[in-house]
Amino acid sequence: MWKVPALAHFEIRNTGNQPLLVTGVYTDCTCTVAAWDKQPSAPGATTTLTVTLDAETLGTFDKSVYVTTNAENVARRLRFSGKVMQKVINYDRDFPHKIGDIRLSAENLEFDDVKRGEKPQVTLFLLNAGKKDYAPELLHLPNYLTAKAEPATIARSCRQTGGHTQKVTSCTAWDSPNPVCIFRVLRRPREQRQ
Repeated sequence: MWKVPALAHFEIRNTGNQPLLVTGVYTDCTCTVAAWDKQPSAPGATTTLTVTLDAETLGTFDKSVYVTTNAENVARRLRFSGKVMQKVINYDRDFPHKIGDIRLSAENLEFDDVKRGEKPQVTLFLLNAGKKDYAPELLHLPNYLTAKAEPATIARSCRQTGGHTQKVTSCTAWDSPNPVCIFRVLRRPREQRQ
């Protein structure tokens, strides 16, 4: 969260047969500060390197920390990344159901009685909280239902921001950086089924 320092913890295990001493830690920007135990670690023991990001800048970050030890002459690069946001977003209210990295606005879809000529529609909202693009599908759909996803693929990230329940054909965000998909299901009246 913005202006709330974030911590990254790296565990360093001594896999050698001599004491391991972290001799230096170098960060790639002044927005990060590293702290570590200055005492050697015995063989088989672990020590923790903690890096603090000041979170003064909004947006995504990808930071590197370079660690040198008495075990080798080469610095090892450690990376951490994330996103600094202005406020914490809780998806549990709008997307209470989870299937892996995909969050759903409802667990099931229900239609009331459908009369001749009516074409009721139910909308299910999906949010991709994962790191890969996702193309939603409904499997084993009865012949009296049709379904359409807008957009057809939910990107892993979206730069748009918007209101709470906008129905649009591109990414929609619930005050968040994560993309949302609208899945519309249409039910034909019983008389029109084949």
